[in-house]
Amino acid sequence: ITEGTVIEHSVVPDYALILLDALPVTPPVHLTAEADELLAVIQHPRGMPKVIAEGWYEAACDDLVYYSDLDTLVGTSGAGVLTRQGRLLGIHTDGNCEESGFGTNHGWTAAKIEAASPYLAPEDVVVAP
Repeated sequence: ITEGTVIEHSVVPDYALILLDALPVTPPVHLTAEADELLAVIQHPRGMPKVIAEGWYEAACDDLVYYSDLDTLVGTSGAGVLTRQGRLLGIHTDGNCEESGFGTNHGWTAAKIEAASPYLAPEDVVVAP
């Protein structure tokens, strides 16, 4: 557990950048514009214990990344959408999958967040693996 200061936030796209008071032991996650076929979301839905969900990358369009077969629950908004290399492809915002399995979830792309941010720069988004 650490504390920090919000240094930037936005409503559209919905994100916040936080300057941590102490860096965690794990290395930082890099932003990426390159999707894998398989994505993951690490979530704490409704404040419950951590759940890791995997699903398939579908497409990116209009600054959103879409993924399917990736089960998210209420309270997951803001969770990172990660590639197999552990890079941040986007931020989860909405789940539209039906119980039948049809539909897609989506989130803002890392590239959209970088473009909206006065703090981040284009070189912060990894383009090549």
